[in-house]
Amino acid sequence: MPKGLFCLSDIVLMMASLVIAELVWSTWGQTFTAFSYWSLNSLFHLTFNSSSYWFSLSNCSLIQTLQL
Repeated sequence: MPKGLFCLSDIVLMMASLVIAELVWSTWGQTFTAFSYWSLNSLFHLTFNSSSYWFSLSNCSLIQTLQL
């Protein structure tokens, strides 16, 4: 796989980490701001809209892509 490209599973794991970090942050008494809500929505939108692009470039097998 060329340097700089990620498997779809890598992108999903990064997004899951961001969501968990945001939930932990909000449970520590911080407010879930409109900006962070917009950022997460944009990240999900960008990731899922470009998933076919990443899948076609990354040379990942279906099994590698579906592993979490």
